[in-house]
Amino acid sequence: SKEQIKIVIEDIAKYVKSLDENEDVNFILLSTNTLPSAIHFITAENLFLNHQIRDDYKKNYNIDLLTIYSLRLSLESRIKGLLGIDYASNNGKPVGLNALIKISKNLESVKYSSDFKWIEIEWVNEWINHHMHRLLRPYPWIIHQAITTLKPFVDPKEPVEIGKSIIYSFYSATFVENEEELHTEIETKLKAVFPKIEIKWNNKREIMRK
Repeated sequence: SKEQIKIVIEDIAKYVKSLDENEDVNFILLSTNTLPSAIHFITAENLFLNHQIRDDYKKNYNIDLLTIYSLRLSLESRIKGLLGIDYASNNGKPVGLNALIKISKNLESVKYSSDFKWIEIEWVNEWINHHMHRLLRPYPWIIHQAITTLKPFVDPKEPVEIGKSIIYSFYSATFVENEEELHTEIETKLKAVFPKIEIKWNNKREIMRK
């Protein structure tokens, strides 16, 4: 659409200027990468009350930042689901997602799919945090890359062969043979980093079992 083209031109204008200092891009109304707080509120209100976003807010500029909030929620849900943790605190302070990712990537009881790389998961998490806490609207092509990076971990739905059965699962990126052993390893590694940790466990984990 004309609106989307305008947004892309605004986003790339500063790069054009850096590549060619003689190119005049001052005529372009540059994107500020910020949205009024009222738009965030109205969108939340409409999502809750009407289960939709107002038609006049269904534009890249208004939706892109909301997309990374959802990506952050899905990533944290996946990490905590893998660990089987509902909530964890140390000295009364929540154990953050960064720490839980570090614990997760070093688990020896879990077999991970080769389709994703932990370092890229960490990069995406840092990028999401940067934009969320600064209320910056990310470039759409980077959002696309973040989705591509997270998909093999969060939503692979790849077939896994267990015995004579072929199973399709949201959790096929993570595979465990002995869940009791995994539980002990998670608890041990968390307590090594957070000696006073308190953990509220979930009833089940988001993980494939043999």
